[in-house]
Amino acid sequence: MQTNLLALPRELLARIFSRIHPHSVARYRLLCHTINAMLSSRSFAVENLSRFISSKHIGKVDLKPRADVYKKSGLVIDADETCVNANCKCEMKVYWFRLPSNHQEVYFAKYLSHPIVITSLEYFWVFLQSHHLPAQLGRLTTLVSLRLISLGLNGPIPMELGELINLKRLNLSYNALSGPVLPEIGSLIMLEELILNHNKFTGNIPLLGNLMMLKNLSLSSNQLTGEIPTELGQLSNLQYLYLSSNRLSGSIPSSFVQLEHLRHLMLQENQLSGSICHLGMITSLDNLMLGQNLLELLDLKYNQLSGLIPEEFGGLCRLAWLFLNNNQLEGSIPASFANLCGNRLTGSLPPGLLSIIEANNGNFTI
Repeated sequence: MQTNLLALPRELLARIFSRIHPHSVARYRLLCHTINAMLSSRSFAVENLSRFISSKHIGKVDLKPRADVYKKSGLVIDADETCVNANCKCEMKVYWFRLPSNHQEVYFAKYLSHPIVITSLEYFWVFLQSHHLPAQLGRLTTLVSLRLISLGLNGPIPMELGELINLKRLNLSYNALSGPVLPEIGSLIMLEELILNHNKFTGNIPLLGNLMMLKNLSLSSNQLTGEIPTELGQLSNLQYLYLSSNRLSGSIPSSFVQLEHLRHLMLQENQLSGSICHLGMITSLDNLMLGQNLLELLDLKYNQLSGLIPEEFGGLCRLAWLFLNNNQLEGSIPASFANLCGNRLTGSLPPGLLSIIEANNGNFTI
């Protein structure tokens, strides 16, 4: 005799499904709308978790601050070591990032001790199927470092992360996060590191001109469009700027000449156009000579840049890598390139070398 599950009372149906491991509950949401609504409810999450986590954990679990003790933190509860039954399954191993969102909320509110004081949350290179970034992270207002790298996270960055006012390091790289880069990030004035590369972010780069402590900004390998904000030139402590492999257009802001501490600038594989003459003055001439410039890497290949190669590039003493290939630059190679540090080049380039340069679309190394 077959039994129609949907004919059962909701309370009984919830009791049956509550015996399924919380990490596996999500797959049953596809059965029908009724079951999906039940499994997505907070009341079901309470009953489901209570069957796998003993009452001794309620309100007593603390979050640990370092990645190397992640498995001993409140984000993971291992099997009950005090249980005398070797085959006891009354406990489950809880991975918070793998739980459905309603379970995450219940676990956060019921099992974690409050207030939560945690300065660092780091979890790397573990694929957690397809999950959104938990909004509850915004309540961890003592966080200084949040690094969730290559976890298979998708969807938008929750606006609650804009409440992490003490955050200095935010790294969500190598996920599948989408939508616009959260504008509220621009108000996290303590940020020193913002790394969101290799995701699926779209739209414009948000206003980040207030992040005066920022040293490392990486938005490469996304789907960002529009022009590079001129406000980025206000970030006086910026050392590394990676905006490559997007769909950015327009010219490179002249405000970049104010970035006197910039060491790496990677803008390749965009749709940038216009002159690059001002990049030869990437540091303040009032305080530093060009030979004292900190720029080590300048990558502008695969854009639509035009005009002459700046003579000032030859004064970038620390410059080790320069990529200008596949643009629309014209004119001759500046004579100042013979003055690049570490070389004592004189005379003109031989015809044979010029032919090699031409064959390689202007890509060459000195």
